[in-house]
Amino acid sequence: MKGKFSNTFIFPKGKYPSPNKVFDQLTSEQQQFLQTKQLDAQRTTTEWLDFFKNLQTFDIINRVRHANLGALVLWITIPLTIANFAWFVRSAEDPLSGVNFFVIFIGLILTWFVTSQISAHMHRKLFPDYFQTVIIPLIATLHEETTEEAPLHLKIDLRQQMDKSAHMISSNAAHQVFDWHVLQVSGELLNAIRMNLSIQIHNQLRLRKHKSKRRVFVLLDLEYSKKKHQQLQLAGTNQQMYKVKHKEKPKKHVLRIRRQLKFKNKFFNFYQYTDIPFTELVALIRNGYQAVSKG
Repeated sequence: MKGKFSNTFIFPKGKYPSPNKVFDQLTSEQQQFLQTKQLDAQRTTTEWLDFFKNLQTFDIINRVRHANLGALVLWITIPLTIANFAWFVRSAEDPLSGVNFFVIFIGLILTWFVTSQISAHMHRKLFPDYFQTVIIPLIATLHEETTEEAPLHLKIDLRQQMDKSAHMISSNAAHQVFDWHVLQVSGELLNAIRMNLSIQIHNQLRLRKHKSKRRVFVLLDLEYSKKKHQQLQLAGTNQQMYKVKHKEKPKKHVLRIRRQLKFKNKFFNFYQYTDIPFTELVALIRNGYQAVSKG
């Protein structure tokens, strides 16, 4: 999502209805998800895509409004500030010019402060970027990799990463540590492959420099029925990029693929989350498919 004060307007490519109209179309479960930003339920991928459709529209509308708010304030306050200074210089001999300048200047400061608070409030209501960049595309991808009737269990936590009550595990004046369990997905893929995917972000934030050490842990457990797959080709997995563990059980092969992404002393953007690349998730799942023996 854009920063608090984007310097350009963001116009949607199409016309969107008012957020109130979209909100009224949401079910009670969808409205609860908007409120809590947490979800733990099971549906087919078709039902999930339908469940997220209006939520996605609602989120896009509010993102546009949030970004345009900052741009609108810039377009109004900057010309007024320049005009105020110009008027003060031209009216320097007027005894009341200093008072008028001070009053207008305080008014502009209050406008910036109030707008900042409104923007922060609007931002807290938005889903993190991962809703649009990871979860929706992942469900759409899994829709092609599962049968029509196969249930998919989702456990999602989309409270903002800096939500102290939700994710913070330690804190002091200069350092905060957050653990965010973003997503857990489990279901049965095609070819009798059982999948369990989880994503966790560990963030050690240095407050004074707004830099952080972040670790993104992506864990994929795959279970292959021995009735369908007699053996696995572990040589087909990318064991240089991933940590791969294989375990044999009486009725199934179990493959655990682990990927860790590191962001050391990087600037942390409070308004745009990019630590979970969707391409990494697709590559991870594809890597699990490559372990299936063709023999």
